[in-house]
Amino acid sequence: MKKIWIASVMAMMLFGLSIQADAGFSLGGIANRAANKAVDSILSGGSKKSAKKPKTTTKEERADAAAAKQGVKITRYQTDGSTPTAYAGQLDPLPPDALEERPDWFDNRTNIYTMTNARLVAEYENMEKWRAYADQHNLGWVEPDMCRYEELNDEIHHRITAIERYKNNVEAGWWDMAADSANNDTYKRAVASNVEPLYKYGLELSNPSMLKGYHPERN
Repeated sequence: MKKIWIASVMAMMLFGLSIQADAGFSLGGIANRAANKAVDSILSGGSKKSAKKPKTTTKEERADAAAAKQGVKITRYQTDGSTPTAYAGQLDPLPPDALEERPDWFDNRTNIYTMTNARLVAEYENMEKWRAYADQHNLGWVEPDMCRYEELNDEIHHRITAIERYKNNVEAGWWDMAADSANNDTYKRAVASNVEPLYKYGLELSNPSMLKGYHPERN
């Protein structure tokens, strides 16, 4: 049976060559390549399988694997932060005076998405005090501490904006838009704890109980 197939394929190759000679284009070359591939497949008994592509890994997966080798388990946090794990009772250490030590300090900071509103505000105000201290002692104000200060400040105002967007939609009777606002990750982080600490930074809300999913007991 295999010999019959090979004979057929050879006929295809000869047919391809005659086309190329008569017509002056490369169809014959295409036929030859197809025939050669068919011959290889037949002679190998069709046992060759396509090679599997190596599995790709994400940056986080590679970091987790490297940490696991050292016996360290990395905890990943959902961006909605709907169950905060960082409360106001304890704050991160302030940046070290030495510039070269600040990148490591920054890498070990608490994730803003895990913070209650009280913790978020307290961390921001602590960084405000450190800025004054750094200026007073000419310590310099560099990228790690600037980024920390700005991410805390931005998150405070993002949470305020998310709450007020939901409130405005409810008061206007735009229920579909209010539902969309309530599904926003920043909104979920904002209402996952007491919102009172946000009042001093511009939040205007007379009736916190209107907030869907609100947890005033967390601080």
